[in-house]
Amino acid sequence: MAKRILMIDDEPNTIEVVGDRLKEMGYEFEGRSNPKEGQWATSKTRPDLIVLDINMPGWNDGIGFLDSIRHHPNLLGIPIVIYTSLNIRELRRGAEEAGASGYYQKLSEDKAFYDKIEKLLG
Repeated sequence: MAKRILMIDDEPNTIEVVGDRLKEMGYEFEGRSNPKEGQWATSKTRPDLIVLDINMPGWNDGIGFLDSIRHHPNLLGIPIVIYTSLNIRELRRGAEEAGASGYYQKLSEDKAFYDKIEKLLG
């Protein structure tokens, strides 16, 4: 059975491009466009990995959301990989401290991003 990946990102094009690539790699994929939908999706079906953008409109504290996912009893042990347009050292450090399994900048770190997913789900 294919491993299931949930992506939470406000950019439909990013969800489509990443989803197509992950499906080509043999993964099941579901994309959600905001944190509320993402929380609903994680409670409905437990993913094997979550890809999370931490810079979305109306979402003031992406690290706090990451932390809430990381400490949710039904989601313990699920790797969370940050995939964001922001390359800010403090944000990267905060994500790692909140339990992110990786932090990758969109477009500039794509190969490392996909390699990390394969390593985590391998």
